[in-house]
Amino acid sequence: MAELTTLESLLEMGFGRNRAEKAVANTGNQGIEQAMDWLEELMRVKQAERRERERAEEVEREKQRRRQGQELQQIRQKIQDDEMKKLADQRRREKMEDKLARLFGGGAASSTVTPAQPTPPSPSSPTGQGPPPTKKEYDESRIQVRLLDGSTINTVFKAQEPLAAVRVYVQVNGNTPEGQDFTLLSPYPRHVYTEMDMEKPLKELGLVPSAVLVVAKKGEGSAL
Repeated sequence: MAELTTLESLLEMGFGRNRAEKAVANTGNQGIEQAMDWLEELMRVKQAERRERERAEEVEREKQRRRQGQELQQIRQKIQDDEMKKLADQRRREKMEDKLARLFGGGAASSTVTPAQPTPPSPSSPTGQGPPPTKKEYDESRIQVRLLDGSTINTVFKAQEPLAAVRVYVQVNGNTPEGQDFTLLSPYPRHVYTEMDMEKPLKELGLVPSAVLVVAKKGEGSAL
């Protein structure tokens, strides 16, 4: 029986023809031992390259998570700054109105005060009935999000935060595949949120004081 060549021996061991031929060519066909050494070194190099590539990908994923976290923080900071500005403007208006009231009310202090006459009850409403109760205003919203894998995450947002803050939170904490584009929808009543909706406050979208949202792949929301 004829002795197997180096190439035939490598093929017998299960190596692919392309790799076996490269091993024979790169070792000058000096024998099976040299070819095996070359193949082992090639495998070590490939493994090292793969580990390096995985490390680089993990670093990039961590950078992406940090960027998304910073974006969420910036959105919340902007909402907080806007709220503080509105509150400051309101206080300035109240002070101005109080000052005007004192200014114009002071000249009438010496005039005769006419006792106020009681207002008769309206015929259309029973006597003693008080004003209708005021609707409670909520400044926070508890949002539950159902993810693509069926699991859920929960967190609390300010009522004036935009829906985009919820999307960023899902990107950071929702274990969605990297690069996966998704949308948000309300199941009952069913409503798929658009890019324009992302800029609207949760309160305006009717997601206060609590809501359940569902993550859907982009383009599949209308089919759910």
